[in-house]
Amino acid sequence: MSQFTKEEQDKIFLALSKNFNIDINCIFYQLVRDTSSPTSYECFCIRGVNFNHVYFSSFNDIPLCFEECCFEFINFNIKEVKNVCFFRKCKLNTITALGVKFGHFFEISDCNIDKLNFYGHSEFYTYARIYSNKINEILLYYIKFHKVDFSKNIFLKPFTPHNVEFLDNVKFDFCSFQDQVSFYKVSFGKNVRFSDAYFNKKSIFSRAYFKKDVYFNNVKFLSGVNFKESSFFGKAYFSFANFGEVNFSKAIFYDIANFYNTIFSETPNFSQAIFKGNLNAVNTNLNFDFENLEKKINQECEEFNKKEQNKKSLDKFANDFRDSFRVFKNALIKDNNLLDASNFHKCELYCKEIELNSKKPKKFSKEWLDKYQLIFYKNLCDHHTDLILNLKWLIYVIALYILLLGKIFFIYPLCIVVLMVCKCCFKIKNVKVFVSLAIIFMSVCSEPKLIFGVSNLFLNNLNWWQNLVTAIYILTIGLILFSLQKTARKNSIVPS
Repeated sequence: MSQFTKEEQDKIFLALSKNFNIDINCIFYQLVRDTSSPTSYECFCIRGVNFNHVYFSSFNDIPLCFEECCFEFINFNIKEVKNVCFFRKCKLNTITALGVKFGHFFEISDCNIDKLNFYGHSEFYTYARIYSNKINEILLYYIKFHKVDFSKNIFLKPFTPHNVEFLDNVKFDFCSFQDQVSFYKVSFGKNVRFSDAYFNKKSIFSRAYFKKDVYFNNVKFLSGVNFKESSFFGKAYFSFANFGEVNFSKAIFYDIANFYNTIFSETPNFSQAIFKGNLNAVNTNLNFDFENLEKKINQECEEFNKKEQNKKSLDKFANDFRDSFRVFKNALIKDNNLLDASNFHKCELYCKEIELNSKKPKKFSKEWLDKYQLIFYKNLCDHHTDLILNLKWLIYVIALYILLLGKIFFIYPLCIVVLMVCKCCFKIKNVKVFVSLAIIFMSVCSEPKLIFGVSNLFLNNLNWWQNLVTAIYILTIGLILFSLQKTARKNSIVPS
């Protein structure tokens, strides 16, 4: 850009000093360079001035940069801003733009902002940068952004843009949302980024439209987040994301959905979600148990039946959740990742148990037997995903059999001594395991054949009680050993 002539500078100085009521010595000409692009802008920089009310009206052709200034009130009372405008390291109490067209680069960075209001069909035609600010309140209402960078902002109060269109690149990287966030029905263009952002309260992205790729990598949703009925037309990346309560029900993924190394601290809801592209769920961490899942399904059922006239039974909700876990499981099996698939298969079986339990099947019917079979394997080995739990049950059953057989009664007082020592002196957590191992060890030292139940059936000195206990023990230990070898074999974790 060409330099301003001396006459042009004098004219601008006079206009600024008259309209802004400031000392000419506070105004100086300099070249302002945007660090995020190679573009340079020639601006008149005003530094270290306190303003009361500033109205941008007739001097919109002047490129301005305000640094370390304090504004009580700024009003862009104008139809179009025709030149660049910078606010850097300023204190902005209230800044308002109603129906303004920003035709050139606009930046607010490293500022403390009390109220930021852009509304009434305002539009940013080129690049806008509202970056690294501490913002108390922000209102975006009927706005179009062609390119905007909101990165590193701290939003202290609810952030709820309404009827906002992000037509091109939009960045919210490293933002901290301290209060609720709502992007309900917001339309996003290409290259949408929320990577490394923190959402401390409930966040809403339901019915949002992501027209191109979207990045939520390493994002942390510390409270609930809702993506219900959202549409992802491009690639959706949630790698290393951390979710609390999350709802993806009826969401549609038209391209790759990447949940690599994602943590779900609570039960995710992917019921009736559609994955038309590839799904990557490798190393996905499911940090919830059967009780959490049951509570979540009951909660979804209650909330739905409060709002909708057409009631939906609990078993149908359980089946919807089961279908969503099955989608993840099948995607992992397709990638030959059976170990991760086993976790989703486990959740699928959790849902099946909840479904059967809600139906209250007749005793000794097929569904009744299926229900108790699921309960048995859930408690025995967490559906062939917990080898340690399976080994514990093996130890417990052997020790219990030895005690019920009543062959080595010197064991009881010794067990009590071991139990008290472990609990009081050493504060060992798994006391039952240590006591059971002690019983087995003493039995092996004195009568090792006792732990082999089959051989005991051929002894003549067993009474009817000992024979009954032995028969039950043989059946039980057979089931446990069968489950143990199945749990230990990776290639048998997920049924084909």
